[in-house]
Amino acid sequence: MALSGEFIASSLTIEYENPTSTWNAIQTYVNNGKSSQSAGEAETTGYGTTSRTKIPGLIENSYSFSLMYNNTAAYASRPQTVLAGFFANRTTLAWRVRPNGSGSGNHQMAFNAFISKFDTDLTNDDQPVSAAIELSISGDITHSSL
Repeated sequence: MALSGEFIASSLTIEYENPTSTWNAIQTYVNNGKSSQSAGEAETTGYGTTSRTKIPGLIENSYSFSLMYNNTAAYASRPQTVLAGFFANRTTLAWRVRPNGSGSGNHQMAFNAFISKFDTDLTNDDQPVSAAIELSISGDITHSSL
């Protein structure tokens, strides 16, 4: 149970802006959203020292999520078909991620990214077909509230 001030990511909403400048939500078919950040480093150790010295480098950002396949919509409009097309064409898109839905005051992350990984799980154990999607973010992530 969440304590006061915490929020539970119970209504994950992921949207992308397609090339026609329309925002498309894929919230019904996504789960396991994960934002990842790492900082590069440069070694600055000089001759004669006994310990390495380093300075921080650039920040690298990525976002990943699981996409549950939908076979009820027309093939061309299914989320997995659309995102696979963006992956194949290496299309950079604007993305918005809202961990707790799109209600007023909720947290939002916005960034530009391309799909760098698209792994499909075709498990045959009465499990839904899904894909692990990874977005490679170009630039900063903007955090705001709606």
